[in-house]
Formats: sequence, structure tokens, C-alpha cells
Amino acid sequence: GTIWNGAIVADVCENDSTGTEILLLSLEEWDAMTVQVDDIMNGYSVNGMMGWRLPSHGEAQMFRDRFCGENRLALNNLISEYDPDLCWIDGEERYLCDKDGEFYSFVFSAGKPISQAGTQRSYYVRLVKVYNIGYSRLFG
Repeated sequence: GTIWNGAIVADVCENDSTGTEILLLSLEEWDAMTVQVDDIMNGYSVNGMMGWRLPSHGEAQMFRDRFCGENRLALNNLISEYDPDLCWIDGEERYLCDKDGEFYSFVFSAGKPISQAGTQRSYYVRLVKVYNIGYSRLFG
């Protein structure tokens, strides 16, 4: 729930002797049809970081539970402080995620179902990336 290097730090995935893996969530948001997602992912870069993707089904569950209610409001306040022109994370609209190569959608609200996405409507898209912060970078 902090902002680092132009992205939201959504989770600390793994911490070992080589460094820490963090899950980044894009600050940028798109309103797109499922057929547009590949173009969005292929062209997206933040501070030289490429290789962004849709959240997995499990990551979407974590976002739904972690960034709901007051936590979503606090995160949206951070986003506004970082750049008032950026979109807030909406607690009512559906965002795309990936489940075994299929498009699903979720809402940033606890208890809401994750369901298969349709092809006839648009969804919000926020991309994710797992990034390794090596200890030499942290303490070097």
C-alpha cells in the first residue's frame, strides 16, 4: 500500500538472502475491452520496467480483500498525493484478471465474486509485475 518507483507496492512476495520480491500494481489504469489487453501489456513500461501482466486470480483475491473499505480509501489518498491526475481504484467497477489463460473480473471489495469476463463490455485494467529488489540495491 505504498508507492515506489512509479507503482503501488501491493505485496511483499518473498524475502530471502538475495533480496525481496515485491508485487507492483500499476498506477496507470485503462478502460478496455478484453481484445485490447495484449496491446496494453506489450506497450507498458514504468521507469524502464517492462513485462507487466494482468493480475492472477489469486492476486485478484488478495487485492479484493486487502484494498477494500478504509484500506482502499487510504491507498487512493496516496495515489492523489502522488499525482492528482491519476485514477483512483474504484470499489464498484470490475477489473480484469487472469485465471488459467482466461479473462476473469473482480471488484476491489471484500466478498464480491470473481467471475468470468465477457467480450461485449469494457473493464478497468491495472497491470502487475513481480520485481526483485536485491540487497545490494537496498544497502549498497
